[in-house]
Amino acid sequence: MRVIIVLNSAMMRSILKEIFTDAHDEVLLLTANWRDALKIANEKKAELIIFGDNTIKVDDDYFFMELAKVESKPLVCFTGKFNEKEVAELTKRNYGKVIEYPDIDTINDDEYRKSILRSIKAPPDSRILQTELKTKYQSVIGANKTSQSDCIEHIVIGSSTGGPKALKIILDNLPSDFPVPISIVQHLEDGHEEGLAKYLNRESKLSVRLAVTNDKPNPGEVIIAVQGKHLVIKNKVFYYEDGEKVNFQKPSIDRLFKTASSTYKKNLVGILLTGMGQDGALGCVDILHNGGYTIVQDKETSTVFGMPKVAIESGGASIVLPIDKIAEYLVNLVKMRNNYGK
Repeated sequence: MRVIIVLNSAMMRSILKEIFTDAHDEVLLLTANWRDALKIANEKKAELIIFGDNTIKVDDDYFFMELAKVESKPLVCFTGKFNEKEVAELTKRNYGKVIEYPDIDTINDDEYRKSILRSIKAPPDSRILQTELKTKYQSVIGANKTSQSDCIEHIVIGSSTGGPKALKIILDNLPSDFPVPISIVQHLEDGHEEGLAKYLNRESKLSVRLAVTNDKPNPGEVIIAVQGKHLVIKNKVFYYEDGEKVNFQKPSIDRLFKTASSTYKKNLVGILLTGMGQDGALGCVDILHNGGYTIVQDKETSTVFGMPKVAIESGGASIVLPIDKIAEYLVNLVKMRNNYGK
């Protein structure tokens, strides 16, 4: 097994190298710099990355975006009682598993070393939701340099049961100068969409309204699909179309996501929120196949963990986040891709 070890402690790096070497594994790199680690991981096709929860800053979203581009699947995070728990939780939720730092007082015991190795190499707990990085997200995001072709041009959001509350949390935390238009499909009873648009417009810093045929939403404007028709986009113009229900829904999240993906390709971000069923899951997969990026709501904050669960299991999630972290993550993603706020 080809291993990279990313820890602040030089002594712990050395000890782990010795443990892996004794087990006939190849240690590709010992470092405290995660940027170097991810670069080497791709170049040398690392099979395991170990890092500490104090190796990165808890709010370093760029780390997780870059991590999503690494094809190495197993990832282990060492955590201590007083270290960055949030990093450990995000890692456990999305990229692998979390184990406690080895006990330095017992580290020279052969049986203890074997137990450390078993813990690291054991498959992650099947109860832990994780993307396993199987989406192989390949969009180019630069920390200091972005090209116009990499800019995010549109954001699509799909939600169902529990969606109005989730949408309010996201929109309420986006700044008034947010530069990217947003389109939403929310499953509702017929006739309730106008009330939702007025409610979100009142609660949000952004302008929120119902989508109309031949619509071209402005930067930072939010449009919501009416019920009973599919909202689709072609050549960056929104239309309504009739037809059969998709996933028992009309409007269908999948229809919006798939047509938006065909139009915007890598310049699209899809967000799938709480809801029953599977609408939007294949749309997320489609977005990733076209080079876009997807954010899926986690189980803990979902009212109904149906649509998000299917999206994750289908390999349609670039990252899984709690609802109260999505807006902040989205703003940081747009900052990096669009040079927004610089």
